[in-house]
Amino acid sequence: MSKTPQAAAIPFKIADNAVHILLVRAKKTPNEWIFPKGHIEKGETAEAAAVRELEEEAGVRGEPLGLIGSLEFKSGDEMVDCAFYLIKFVSEAPRQEDREIRWCEYEEALNLLSHRDAAALLEKASSIIHSHLHR
Repeated sequence: MSKTPQAAAIPFKIADNAVHILLVRAKKTPNEWIFPKGHIEKGETAEAAAVRELEEEAGVRGEPLGLIGSLEFKSGDEMVDCAFYLIKFVSEAPRQEDREIRWCEYEEALNLLSHRDAAALLEKASSIIHSHLHR
């Protein structure tokens, strides 16, 4: 079975000397908190797709800082291979989707994320994220 390529954003910003991570409610399962993600469009890189999905789903423009890792999971009937990119908040942007978004502090985000493997990727990105605290 072929896997559907997707891309996700692990968005963060530094505010009030603290790290804040952005989560969105999942479309199919609104009780779940996830990172913004979606399908990669034809001719688009995975990194560009992650940046676009973040803007569409959360109304956030960001600067990609690199690939953190990939996860495979089942979404409905399809197997998905999703690449996760760390993205630093740049500015607000118009949102195309009306779903709840939440900026939370790092520890809260770890606890809120509905999927442990996504939380593990956030932990993997921790040192890069926290290196931006004192810039």
